[in-house]
Amino acid sequence: MKKYLAPFIVMAFMVSLSWSARAVAQDQTLAEKLLIILKQNHQISQGQYDELRQEAQREKTAQKAAVKKQVKEETAQVAKEYKAKNPLNVSASWKHNQIYFESNDGQFTMHVGGYAQFDFGGATINDQLRNALGSKANTIGSYGAEVRRIKPTFEGTMFGDFDYKAQIDFGGGSTTLQDAWITYYGLPCIANVRVGHMKEPFSLEELTSDEWLEFTERSSANAFVTANNYSDRNTGIMLFNTEFDQRMTWAVGGFMQQDNSSGTSFQAYNNVNIAARVTALPWYANQGCELVHVGFGFRNLFRSQNENPNFASSTSATELEYLSRPEWHLTGLNTVNTGPLMANNVSEINPELAFVYGPFSVQGEYFTAFLSDATMYGYTTNAKGKTVWTPQSATSSPDLSGYYVMASYFITGEHRVYDPKYGVFARPVPACNFNPCAGTWGALELAARYDSIDLNDKTISGGTEQNYTGSLNWYLNPNVKWAFEYTHAHMNGVIATSASNVSTSATLSSYNIHNGDADIFDTRFQVDF
Repeated sequence: MKKYLAPFIVMAFMVSLSWSARAVAQDQTLAEKLLIILKQNHQISQGQYDELRQEAQREKTAQKAAVKKQVKEETAQVAKEYKAKNPLNVSASWKHNQIYFESNDGQFTMHVGGYAQFDFGGATINDQLRNALGSKANTIGSYGAEVRRIKPTFEGTMFGDFDYKAQIDFGGGSTTLQDAWITYYGLPCIANVRVGHMKEPFSLEELTSDEWLEFTERSSANAFVTANNYSDRNTGIMLFNTEFDQRMTWAVGGFMQQDNSSGTSFQAYNNVNIAARVTALPWYANQGCELVHVGFGFRNLFRSQNENPNFASSTSATELEYLSRPEWHLTGLNTVNTGPLMANNVSEINPELAFVYGPFSVQGEYFTAFLSDATMYGYTTNAKGKTVWTPQSATSSPDLSGYYVMASYFITGEHRVYDPKYGVFARPVPACNFNPCAGTWGALELAARYDSIDLNDKTISGGTEQNYTGSLNWYLNPNVKWAFEYTHAHMNGVIATSASNVSTSATLSSYNIHNGDADIFDTRFQVDF
């Protein structure tokens, strides 16, 4: 009798597998027990047992998948109906590795976050540099720590077609306005318009956020970006867009030089900059894992009106100064520096090139500044006891230049992430986050860079410098980075001190450096959210 009942028992059990997912999970254990009993009582063979067990597993998997799909669809439908009924309700989510708040209709978003960078480092200098700098030697040959940057950030979209950003930097013991702009994307087939305090469209290295650079500081050639006001941001208006399915970007804008850390520019002798940049991707494959980037930037710096009353001679020329530190922010001395310059016209060009092939990448830029009728100025006291700027060199038309070449390699196999919307590099994302318990350690990147700047030509002497930098970047996860860096800096020439304010009653001094060398060790811990 048992022999004839066995098939019915098995069939009854198989029917029970069509119940809900919970019932399936519970009955599966019972099924295994029943199959084992039937097999032990020799009601079914080993082959029948194996076949029935495999079939039960397949049906259980199918049932669970169907239930999961149904629950997902029902949940999505409920969420859709809820959003339709409550379009302005806001929900929080984690996307782009940041916290975002978004209205149900998608018309309003806000990211509230920022990032912080903490640096520790030290440097040694050779006797030639120590003797040349004298009492200033300790501004380089020392060690210490600093909060390099603390930048709270508010950014998002409004009414779909507008986006905005506000960012302030509290690092370095000061408060400095960074980005503060609003953009309109609604113009059909023309361009997007951005108004406010922003970076000018010039230089791949400059436009890549300092969070995602391969090195703790930008190259010495970045002096050509900040020459006009020692800052990388100005207030103005910019038009920009992408073309050919984001295989090309372009941007052009006019900017007024700020004269303080709050972005204010109000005086009768303002400098005005016209800047433009175009980029292209002649090769772009595997979602950016392989690419070639080419770009070209142009800037013209000129004074808008009237002369600076602090100058002894009447002139309407551009006021600027090219200067740079040895890629280590803790030092307080600019090791290449022209001192204050006046020129009737200043034009800068900047070709750029980048190549990415999987974990390996190469990047480089070249900068040239063409100055017309340029003169070095310094502080002097006139017969009335007033501090004024007077010429310190003959007038000439020099060409100043700088460049860098860098390469990087991800030991763990990741690749640099490229943002085709803006033609810059973005946040690297480790394949596996740091988790020692799971045996994963994040991403490791090796990078090397050589850069050179030459601020000597004709009657202008600001010195020359070459830097050799090696870096190890450890991305513990997309939001935490630890960098270790070594730089060897070699400098020559007559280096002027920086002029911080034309009203300062101090004499401009200089240092004659010959074969000066500095070895710098630096580490940075960075977190963003």
